[in-house]
Amino acid sequence: MKKLYILFLLAFATSFSFSQISIITYSFAGNYTYTIPSGVTTLSMEVYGGGGKGQGNGTGGGGGGGYSFGVFTVTPGSTLAVHIGTNGVNPTANTSSITGYIIATGGANGVSVANPTVGGGGNGGIGSGGSINSKGGDGGGGYYTYFGGGGGAAGGPAGNGNNGGNCIAYSGSNCLQPGGSGGSAPGYPTGAGGKGAGFTDNSCTITNPAGNGGYFGGGGGGGNGIGSTPGAGGGGGARLSFTTSTTGITELTKSNVVLFPNPFTSKLNIQASTGNETFELVNAIGQQIFVGKNIEEQDFSSIAKGVYFLKVQNTSTVIKLVKQ
Repeated sequence: MKKLYILFLLAFATSFSFSQISIITYSFAGNYTYTIPSGVTTLSMEVYGGGGKGQGNGTGGGGGGGYSFGVFTVTPGSTLAVHIGTNGVNPTANTSSITGYIIATGGANGVSVANPTVGGGGNGGIGSGGSINSKGGDGGGGYYTYFGGGGGAAGGPAGNGNNGGNCIAYSGSNCLQPGGSGGSAPGYPTGAGGKGAGFTDNSCTITNPAGNGGYFGGGGGGGNGIGSTPGAGGGGGARLSFTTSTTGITELTKSNVVLFPNPFTSKLNIQASTGNETFELVNAIGQQIFVGKNIEEQDFSSIAKGVYFLKVQNTSTVIKLVKQ
């Protein structure tokens, strides 16, 4: 049965009790319609393509799904067509999208290549349409019919997914091998790739299993030559988020605070009424990134790309920020 999870984060902490952020998460393949609520004119959207799967007999790993994120102006009462891709079918079927806005193609499945070549990894999907668009990692190469390649990681808000690792080529005496390594993910909320299948003994009879791709969008690892189960790809998904509190320049003017640039890449420039304000920066799921004074001296280059909220403490000001 298809399910739609809706999570309302009512304030990040007690100091945020006046503000409500709504996050709508789609985690199951299918087609959905979302009606934009009254009063909502800015909506954050992100989509994750599904991951490709590995296959048996020493195939390459599946490619990771693509990723796209953007903040868009929308009209209350209008509808969005949300499509969530499946996993392990083909790049088109694995694709997720929000019609007219953003799209993230899915990863391709791993395939077999003829001896003595190591290869067959599926290509990673790509994101498009957003302000942040990332590519999934390609699957690593397998060796027919012995070792599977590792799955590629999904792309994410912090960058492209890493490629899966190639397995080794069988030389007639080195079956004690784990298969190709899974690609590491660039961070929440997208998934890592699964490892390829190998063996735990020299005689090629005891399997070292393949791994599944992580959710969302990780590619599965390839199987090995004794029929071990290959890794499945992680499914596609999407998230929509908005805040019901008013944010932006109008609200900043009321509290005599000016912030720029937005979107930002590393540092925030603040002009405040006293220069002694305390700030709290949290991410879109309420995790605290920074709290204190002199936020303009902090370097945020290393935090993940995406949506953040800045609270000017002891005021009613909440500012939506986008990290590029």
